[in-house]
Amino acid sequence: MARIGLQTPRANLDEEEGIMIAASEPQEFIPFGRQQVRQHPGVKKDTPPPFESSILHKFSHFKIQDDKPSSEWWTLRGDSDVEEEELYYSDSTAVWSRGMAGRSLATDTSAGRQLSSCYTLEEPIEQALWCNFTKLKNGKYYPIPSICLLESSSIKIFTTDGEDFLSSLQFKVSSIWATAFGLLLERMSANPPPSGKPLFSPASTTTNPGVPEMPKIFSLLHPLDEIAPVLVFKQGASLGFMDNRYQKVVFTSCDPSLCMLYDLQSGQHSIWKIRKATYDSYVQTCGTNEYLQRKDDRNLRSDKLASIS
Repeated sequence: MARIGLQTPRANLDEEEGIMIAASEPQEFIPFGRQQVRQHPGVKKDTPPPFESSILHKFSHFKIQDDKPSSEWWTLRGDSDVEEEELYYSDSTAVWSRGMAGRSLATDTSAGRQLSSCYTLEEPIEQALWCNFTKLKNGKYYPIPSICLLESSSIKIFTTDGEDFLSSLQFKVSSIWATAFGLLLERMSANPPPSGKPLFSPASTTTNPGVPEMPKIFSLLHPLDEIAPVLVFKQGASLGFMDNRYQKVVFTSCDPSLCMLYDLQSGQHSIWKIRKATYDSYVQTCGTNEYLQRKDDRNLRSDKLASIS
């Protein structure tokens, strides 16, 4: 019986003897934002709220989402191995910094990161991310680089040009995701639906007669736009809203424009392509619903690409 084995030639071994990879002692990564937050004064209790958030301040005792324990979070991004950006938040303060990759603090040979902006909100921050919105100018769409901070009752948006916007929420949001066209908002479900519910259903399908079902995923394509539900289309089926409470967004990509969903019931992943919806397709889905119908094409539409088990 023949045996098959793998053997490295002696010549290659001799060549590899002169190569060695040395690993230094691992060290804890300390985010730059943590040091800044420790020195930050935080929210001033005696400072009157700005005009744009005065209404929210009056209803500060009413929250549509339960309080969460304070925690810190950060993320890094970079187009090269030399420089990177850090977005950090703790409690009500977010810090955006830039600097050399892998160097959060200053050393003898590196200046570390430099502070770009620091934002302090009235409520604890629940999520922070970079997102590019778009604006139409002279027949072309231009990106609006922004930082989005999610609170319990609103989303605060800060652009790199110094503008800031406040988008109020009409429902509980579990998470927000950046896409090539703006934000995806995932509505928090209070109670899971019964088993056997389809991936999506037409807009006319209701659990109670005369009461439309609440979509699960919404979109915000510009800070001044209203939050609108996302349309979903599957080959061989009609347009509808994504209203399966077992579906959960786990990943989004701007290039290519994709969204990955996970089904908590079946344990399967599905990948969807995100694009702007046409006005005709939106009117077809919304019908005569005054709340859902709009006069432009600023909603997102998803086309299912594949199912991953």
